[in-house]
Amino acid sequence: MDMEQNQSAEAKVTNQMISYLRSTKPWTKFLSVLGFIMVAFSVLIGLLFMIGRNLFPQGAPTFFVSIMYMLFSLIYLFPSIYLFKYSSSISRFLNTGREIDMEYALSYQKSFWKFVGIVSLIAIIIAVLGIIAAIVIPVVTRMNTPHSA
Repeated sequence: MDMEQNQSAEAKVTNQMISYLRSTKPWTKFLSVLGFIMVAFSVLIGLLFMIGRNLFPQGAPTFFVSIMYMLFSLIYLFPSIYLFKYSSSISRFLNTGREIDMEYALSYQKSFWKFVGIVSLIAIIIAVLGIIAAIVIPVVTRMNTPHSA
């Protein structure tokens, strides 16, 4: 058994740790509920755009934009679920003191941060590709456009 495994097997939950969990729980619950509300509003906006797209003037949100709203809503749903489950597991742990409830809480917290990290990496890649496209597309367009003399 290596040192890290040995230390974790001997770790104890202190009163200060419990205090930190207790003070974190309402914030994670609040942010998860706020996330659910934002998801609901985004879905509603997407549906309104989809249903009422013929009522908007030309150039207004299209079917594609409606689908993008729905997609981003779905993406935002997952971290909200993880935070809600984390908060609920912390509540159970604080009430029961069972190790399994702490393990569930930490598992949901890990899933939350993993999801946020993956989405952040994807966003960075898309941003870099967008910057490259913003530079390359005009240059290529100018090169392929005949010049009038």
